[in-house]
Amino acid sequence: MRVGAPVTKVHKSRRAEYLVAATGVLLVPAIVMLAANSWAAPEVGDYIRMAFAQVAAAVIGCATLAALTVAAYISERRSAAWGWFGAFALAALFAMSSISNSAGWLERAVS
Repeated sequence: MRVGAPVTKVHKSRRAEYLVAATGVLLVPAIVMLAANSWAAPEVGDYIRMAFAQVAAAVIGCATLAALTVAAYISERRSAAWGWFGAFALAALFAMSSISNSAGWLERAVS
């Protein structure tokens, strides 16, 4: 290996992936949830809006990790693809639990 090999390009790519992951899994869903929050005493419409926002936030997080998995697989970085797939699998499990809890919470709130 010669000195000055383009190693920094790989590190920039990983940094960009981590930034996309943090934005798509943490920041954007948090903004969606805060935008749909009811800052006063919630009514039925507010509960429905917050439940749909919770589902949308879970889908956005899973879609982000799925896109990162596909991007890593296409660029032939198999170990990164497996890592992103593992993160996607954990996020999908969390999303299913979150959506299930949201449905139960909405059912109790509306009735």
